[in-house]
Amino acid sequence: MISINGKQNYPLIEHSACDLVIGWLPDGKTMLFKSDREGTDDVWAISVKDGKPDGSPVLIKEEIGTITPQGFDQDGSLYYITSPSRENVYTAEWDPRSGEILRKPDSPIKHLGQRTYSPSYSPDGKSLAYVSVRGGNPMSTEQHVICIRSLDSGDEREFKTKYKPWGRLRWSPDSHSILAYAREGEGQNAHSQLCLIDTSSGETKIVFRCEMDEQKQWVDFVDFSQDGKSFYFLHCDDINKISRLLIRDLKSGNEKEVYRPLDSNNFRFRCALSPDGKHFVLQFRLKNNNMAMHILPASGGEVRELYSSEISKAVTRGFTPVLTWSKDGRYILFSNVMPYQQNTVVPIYQLMRIPVDGGEPQALDLKMASMKRLSIHPDGKALAFSSLGATMKQPILWKMENFLPKEKK
Repeated sequence: MISINGKQNYPLIEHSACDLVIGWLPDGKTMLFKSDREGTDDVWAISVKDGKPDGSPVLIKEEIGTITPQGFDQDGSLYYITSPSRENVYTAEWDPRSGEILRKPDSPIKHLGQRTYSPSYSPDGKSLAYVSVRGGNPMSTEQHVICIRSLDSGDEREFKTKYKPWGRLRWSPDSHSILAYAREGEGQNAHSQLCLIDTSSGETKIVFRCEMDEQKQWVDFVDFSQDGKSFYFLHCDDINKISRLLIRDLKSGNEKEVYRPLDSNNFRFRCALSPDGKHFVLQFRLKNNNMAMHILPASGGEVRELYSSEISKAVTRGFTPVLTWSKDGRYILFSNVMPYQQNTVVPIYQLMRIPVDGGEPQALDLKMASMKRLSIHPDGKALAFSSLGATMKQPILWKMENFLPKEKK
């Protein structure tokens, strides 16, 4: 709180959570603010007297989500607009043998901040890593925090860094570090790079950086080798129309090319490494708007076509957002865009699987808006992924009235 003449300056809210001002009630005695101090976005009120807090904050409304305040009317009612769905981390359970979805996600994981993304289970099965977005303005105060949650206790460790966003989090085989994509810089000056994060200290080390800006070069895949001493990554060069799957030694920095497409007209592809580290699945978008999957030995060599199908033009760059292996190595899991329905804002994806040995894809009973970055727990049964939810929520104008607690006589 700052007085109009600037001579008085008092802290009104002091808390480690993300607290954002909603506004003053017309009587000038109460201020509303939004806070995630309880693990969800809630509305709180604090009384103010002589420019200072008058008592402790009071919880007014739980789980209001992301809102845009529109102001108060004279009787103190608050008008606000709820924001459309935001990307968050969801979890589900399935039977890897039958493909049956045993538990569908009805809400995202509990978290601090505005939204979460890019989940990844640790190889020892004890932790879930993900990124939490904190703060307000994406261009200035927004911060992307790497979180590591214990699956037993629910306790979390947080690592705050200067980079935003993060992505493609991959654990080392010993669960002592995480390899991830990070963007350095803003706009046309942004560069793609890969960072190694110590899961105990949070110390971050750059292990690869693209020479040109992200509009010309980028990284589209990353994963550790089986011994954890090297890592694979997909380096895309839009200037020279080349995409190369490389393996790089962490200690020496020496690189070796594993694969690159020979056709410069179809040079873009995506890939995923098998659990035993012996094969890659490659996904291509062909000129006739078909999607093709091939199996490639991790040591390089001849590819084997696994599957091809026509895909929707609505899919960005012709690639489905989910591409991974089941933990037993028997299936490739991918997402398939559903036919557009009336009033659909974003694509709805259905999870699919196809046998690695060949056969027809099986549609699984899991459909989510903008589903991506699927991670499978080492037990093979738990799934974690980023999504906008089972349905896409639209902005709605609300009026909240008679919300202040009545004064005690």
